[in-house]
Amino acid sequence: MSSNMTISKTFSIKINSQCANLMTLQSATFSETTWLPADDKNDTFVFSAFYDSKDSQVFLVGLTSGGVHSTCQMWYMSDDGTAFVMEESGLLVFKSLPETHDKRYAATLFKCVSQLKRKPTYISVAENSCRQPSSLIVVKSTDTPQTYQRRFTLCLMPIHNNYNDSYALVQWIELNHLLGADKFVVYNYSSASNIGIILDMYTKRNIIEVVQWPIPVKDVHYFGQVAALQDCLYRNKHDSEFVVNVDLDEFIIPLKENITTWAQLIDHLNGGAFIFRNSFYLMSSGNKTFYNISFAEKFHLSTLLMSRRERKLWLHKQRSKYIVRTSKATSLMIHEVPALPSDARETLMPEDDAIVQHFRNSDEHVSLEQTVADVTIRDKYGQQLIANVQRAWENIKRGV
Repeated sequence: MSSNMTISKTFSIKINSQCANLMTLQSATFSETTWLPADDKNDTFVFSAFYDSKDSQVFLVGLTSGGVHSTCQMWYMSDDGTAFVMEESGLLVFKSLPETHDKRYAATLFKCVSQLKRKPTYISVAENSCRQPSSLIVVKSTDTPQTYQRRFTLCLMPIHNNYNDSYALVQWIELNHLLGADKFVVYNYSSASNIGIILDMYTKRNIIEVVQWPIPVKDVHYFGQVAALQDCLYRNKHDSEFVVNVDLDEFIIPLKENITTWAQLIDHLNGGAFIFRNSFYLMSSGNKTFYNISFAEKFHLSTLLMSRRERKLWLHKQRSKYIVRTSKATSLMIHEVPALPSDARETLMPEDDAIVQHFRNSDEHVSLEQTVADVTIRDKYGQQLIANVQRAWENIKRGV
């Protein structure tokens, strides 16, 4: 729905509702995604909405701190676009995601059941039935298509604290693009102006989708990272075969010599989720033998400059990251994919096949004997990564 569309007519409310009054829909209330309170006490918030035709229900991504006693208002536009009807139902908790770290608010998936058994155009939430909606969220489809638009979409946790490391961001995008990422979803809570320039450049090339993330509460773990993961999963169910979860200093790297992409790594497997063990690199392990060290240093390419990682590999589901099939997952956590269906087993990937290479020092006192040389990224991707990073910075400077 275009934000320029004007709707100022009054429509009768008739379906599964006790509302005797009339409601007026204004174009200013439409939103693709925004944080909306679901009650007067700000105990519950919702952000985005997605329709599942299989079970005729709308899933909403949100937060709650306790009991939920709100109403869904599902708005259906007529075929000719001239009228609406609205159906009410209770706002139900579909799944609570308890990785709160003792914070008040927990990420939560809600659901609203449609008796009309079709996708609403918009949805609103209110504490009481028949309340005039303050905002309407556009409802998107989650149906599995015959052919996906893309294979791998990478989800990035909310960037925050006026994030300004432009070199790390460009390296992360370009290396993951070589690994197979077709698109990146970046959740932006707070970033500096130089980051905005980079995000704009990649957005124009249809490589990045920026989701503004003005999370309305502070008492939630890590800027609502778990809620962002649910939003990224559901917004990509209709378009992307897989979503990938890694942070800005992490890369899922195939280790076998003849495997360079995620597709080559998992295409012979039938799993619903692929979990990778984590290993930390040492910040002090400078690679002085790299043939183009001056360029790598100029553009802060840590993946080419750091040459030793800890010998220790964390167990699966401890600091792990993953690739997950969107048609099989109903929720995501930071280090694992819970509750896959019986026909979509979880694959714990062997460390000989691939690991998460994590470019953040975990312990300044790790001895040399506790580390191993690993220049896989340099040898497999170094030359192409340099070429792509160089081109990216040229485009950024030209503003294209």
